[in-house]
Amino acid sequence: MLAKQDEVIENFKSAKIFDKSSVQDIVDYDADYPILKDENKRNLFEAAIKLRNENKPLEALKRFNILLDQKPTDDQKTALFTLIGNTCLLIGDYDEAISKHKKALKVAEQTNNLLAKGVALGNIGLIYHDKGEQEKAPQYYHEDLEIFRDIGYKLGEATALGSIGLVYHDKGEPEKALQYYQESLAINREIEYKLGEASQLGNIGVIYADKGESEKAIQYLEQAQTILNN
Repeated sequence: MLAKQDEVIENFKSAKIFDKSSVQDIVDYDADYPILKDENKRNLFEAAIKLRNENKPLEALKRFNILLDQKPTDDQKTALFTLIGNTCLLIGDYDEAISKHKKALKVAEQTNNLLAKGVALGNIGLIYHDKGEQEKAPQYYHEDLEIFRDIGYKLGEATALGSIGLVYHDKGEPEKALQYYQESLAINREIEYKLGEASQLGNIGVIYADKGESEKAIQYLEQAQTILNN
């Protein structure tokens, strides 16, 4: 029975379903663009998003930068810096991504846009983490967690908690990681965000597997797999 449990756990790990890059949690901030009244700008924006989704980041960046040169509002500027930063990740330009997110953060701070500020802080932390500069990430995660709690943005809170858990997991502090993963799991369930729920179930399962608690690991991993398969 023990050998069978170990086989199940190894199958989960080898599939890398839950061995995720932190930047998978990266967030766009584009609240103002869906209601663009200027048809040409709206078409340009939609084309850029489409190209990015088709994994054509260089073409998408050209269009985002054209929009950036067309006197956007502060909110649109924040959105564009965020979108450009996230698109830079597709070409592996982490430094430019961080630069653009810091510009988004600056505009958000100047306009007191708390949602955009929280998004920017979280994204900067995620990029530093994925870049291998884990020691820089926690300060950003904790700041965005505080903002999201203050404004009642549950999805952002759940993401921030999961990100902090990932930091502790990578540092070899599984009990602290488990605490944050479980808090994130509870919120994802509360808001019925299934992908977030599956992610945290998987993270918890991997921790139990690493601790040698095979039965608990399988319970969590199989719950996660069930959600992902539905």
